[in-house]
Amino acid sequence: MNVWLCEMKGYCATGHIARFVNVMQGFVDDEGLQIHMESEEQCNAVVRHFLTEALKGCEDDDVIEGMIDQTEAYIDFLCNAIDEKRNDWVDQYGEDFGKYINDVTNDFVSE
Repeated sequence: MNVWLCEMKGYCATGHIARFVNVMQGFVDDEGLQIHMESEEQCNAVVRHFLTEALKGCEDDDVIEGMIDQTEAYIDFLCNAIDEKRNDWVDQYGEDFGKYINDVTNDFVSE
């Protein structure tokens, strides 16, 4: 359990909950007791957390300033970041997850 907690450093609250539930489900065989997160909700949590962290680490002034007016530099940064992770997410979470990535990204940009 200690190793599991250390590996979760940097996860958002949803990530903590999802990981905890996944660990606990490893001890339960009854399908009726297992909890499943909808792909759309999971995608929303994962992509938003990823983009927020990517922006925190960004040192490009054009991107940072572009957050206000949603400039091309800002949108390109987000699109490139998503493109680098898209295949990993689909491999990890499944094809359904991939269906929601663009919608979540568009919502993130428009906020």
